[in-house]
Amino acid sequence: MTLYGIAPAYTMTSKEEVTRLLSLRGVQAWSDDLSVSDAEEFMLECVYDATETVLQYVELMYDAEDLASSYWVRRRATYIAAYNYTKRRGDPGLYGEDYQRAISELELVTEGLLQIPGLARSSGMAAVMQNIVVDQRFLHAKIRVRPTISTDLSGKEFLTTAYPYEWL
Repeated sequence: MTLYGIAPAYTMTSKEEVTRLLSLRGVQAWSDDLSVSDAEEFMLECVYDATETVLQYVELMYDAEDLASSYWVRRRATYIAAYNYTKRRGDPGLYGEDYQRAISELELVTEGLLQIPGLARSSGMAAVMQNIVVDQRFLHAKIRVRPTISTDLSGKEFLTTAYPYEWL
């Protein structure tokens, strides 16, 4: 449990990755006005916020466990967390260009124009069943799919009879 709610089950970056990016002295300089426990808590909030930001864009298409182990995702989440960490005192924040690039790449993933390297999409990969029938009324392309008793591309059942006497 954090200050803002429940912590995510998987984190897309870690305190160590953000510290490595900002340097240990950089982290200490950005949090020198906080107590040690508050600095740790703030760093965790930035990590969780970066995780939730990444999940907001790509959670519907990819499995969270796969995302947490992807270098591509972890790098972008680290830039997001570092940007959020460094803008705490009202400063413009370091790594602003990297933050904008990470967000725009996540938007491209959401739109389906970019795929995360090394990860398979998890949605729309259910088994698809198509019931076919040979229709002798046609000279060419006699094989037809009966859509009312087949599944669509996402694997959801569609078993209503839209056309009466379709089975004939």
